[in-house]
Amino acid sequence: MEKSVPSRKDKEDHAGRRGCRESRASHPRRNMYVHPPLLCFAICVVRVDLCVAKALELFMDRIIKAVASETKARGAKKVTPSHL
Repeated sequence: MEKSVPSRKDKEDHAGRRGCRESRASHPRRNMYVHPPLLCFAICVVRVDLCVAKALELFMDRIIKAVASETKARGAKKVTPSHL
């Protein structure tokens, strides 16, 4: 009669833990449910963040265009602090 050799995944280490190839995850995922008001708050924060970023981008664009036109009006080739 032949004895079956246990595979590596069936063995336990000295602490009683199962092998790394076990079907059960070693760190089970936590509950992925997010409470709806919290989800809405997170979405609003992202939207506000995007709006602030866009407003800053438009503001900087406006400043750069104004400085460029001032530089051209003075006939300069480089922008200096006096143009601001």
